Amino acid sequence: MKEWCGSAAICVNTNSEILMVKSKDSDAWVIPLGGIEDGESSEDCCIREVKEETGYDVNIMDFILTKKRLLMV
Repeated sequence: MKEWCGSAAICVNTNSEILMVKSKDSDAWVIPLGGIEDGESSEDCCIREVKEETGYDVNIMDFILTKKRLLMV
């Protein structure tokens, strides 16, 4: 089994609107997310993924959860 670790961002603006991106695997809209790279913290991953997927620079205001999942390979 292979472990996958990732981060996702829930970005809310002053109008209480949530930032979403179009999924590359479907027509669904999702929050920015991605896998943690070697040597990267979950917070750094979150910031990097938002920048890569949206072009926005963000600051982490609150931590919710780090999710780890085992993949059957």
